[in-house]
This record gives sequence, structure tokens and C-alpha cells, in this order.
Amino acid sequence: MISSRATKFQPHPAIFVRIYAIEFGARGLSVLPFQRKDFAARREWYTKSSVNLNNFTPSVHLPKAERPRSIADVSSALTVLHVFTEKFFDQSTRRLVGAAREFDENLCSFCQSAAQDVESLVFWFDRVFEDYRTAAVSDARTGASSRTEVKLTLSFRDPELQSVVYVIQSERVLSLTLSQRPRPANDTLHLANGNRRHEPARAARKTPSDVIEALPKKDGLSVCMKYLSRRGCSSRSDEHCAFPNHVHFIPASLDPVVRNHIQHNMGDLRRELTQ
Repeated sequence: MISSRATKFQPHPAIFVRIYAIEFGARGLSVLPFQRKDFAARREWYTKSSVNLNNFTPSVHLPKAERPRSIADVSSALTVLHVFTEKFFDQSTRRLVGAAREFDENLCSFCQSAAQDVESLVFWFDRVFEDYRTAAVSDARTGASSRTEVKLTLSFRDPELQSVVYVIQSERVLSLTLSQRPRPANDTLHLANGNRRHEPARAARKTPSDVIEALPKKDGLSVCMKYLSRRGCSSRSDEHCAFPNHVHFIPASLDPVVRNHIQHNMGDLRRELTQ
């Protein structure tokens, strides 16, 4: 494994010991140590490292993983892990890691997050692999194949991922709101005649309950009204909304109360709904 061309990460014995047993999550291993190291970086590590490459006991501590700067670092790690598992693991494990890598590509186009938010996504991926190990251990005892179903967790509909994305998007909206909030009341505007007046602050709008109740639904999720408006949603996806409790689709019909609310409060309906 150490000398294999499929090993593109730092070849630390502690990583090999734990990946062999798929000890992700609570057992200590994360996807982060699998970030790609080029040939020069691996050669330098061999030269300067004081790690005993012949000691594969569980007592060997994992190296400290680099903190991810963006979701691209997670993509790199999952790609490297995918190459490694394709070489050394069984079919069900290869399929899971391959599915994780593909799903991460969807996350990249959906959510360009800050470093602290990416760490939450890393934790979620680690939990998925941890659940796979738990299922594999159970299957070894019972002869079942529950581990093959774990890859279904790699979905925007997973409750734990929805919680992570909700926190990320809420923090982003709060940040944008604070950056665009009006000046304090004691700030004044100069008028042409030299007089001054206070700049009023806008009252926060709340969507009426009858509008919310009348929203079309798909798979239990309400349609995003911003997606139905001419201004559009911050998520460019035709399926996934910026908030996990909403979804993007064009409904066959639209209740008049929803139509009226979008027209008067959200800059009119998108063209497909006005034809």
C-alpha cells in the first residue's frame, strides 16, 4: 500500500491501519488526511519524517490533518480516497466512495462555503463512512447486505445534511443582511435645501401563513418562492434550493394567493408562469 501508485496521500502507518478497518468518525479517521500529495511532497515527507513505517500497531497516532480552506479540499480528498479504494477494497466499498465523490461534485456547484462550514460537511461525510462500517460489521454477522444501502444517505434529503446546509445558509444570509442593513437612525441625509432628516429603517417582512400553506409541494418540500420570482433564487440549480426545506420546480398551477404575493412583493413571477 505504501509504495502503490494508488496511494496519493501522506503514507502514514496510522492512516493505513484505520482505513483498512474503515475507522471513520468516532473511531478517529477523517477524509481530510486523504488530501492529495504530489510526488515531491511525498518524497520530502519520506526524507524528513521520523515515523517508523514498519509500525502498524493501533497505538500509532494519526497525523494532524490540514484544515480545509474550501470544499475543493474535500473534493481532492474524496478523489484520492476513491483512487485508493478502487485498488484495494471490495465492490460495495468502492461504490460507496465513488458515490460520495460524485455527490461532492453536486455540493461544489451548490455550496461554496467558508472553511468553518466545510468542516461541518467533512463531519457529515465521516459519519456516512462510519455508518457504512457499522452496517458492514452487522452484515458480517447476519449475512445481510445493509451496507449497500448506506450510499442512499448521500442525498440532499438526508436529515443530517439538511441540518448542516441550513446552518451554513442561515449564517450566509445573516452575514449578507448585516452587510446591507441601513445606517443607524442618528445618521442623517443631506437634502438639497440643507435640511436634515433621519433615514428610516425597513421593517422586516414575514410571509403570511396562508401563502405558506398554499405553496405547491414536491416530495414533501415546499417550492421556493424566489425560484418562482423573476429575481430568482441564489441557488442556480433547477432542483436544489439554497435552503434545505424548499425545492426548485415549476408547478403545474399556482394558487392566486401565492401568485399575488410574488407579484407584489418579489418583483413579479418568472416568465414561465406569466405565459
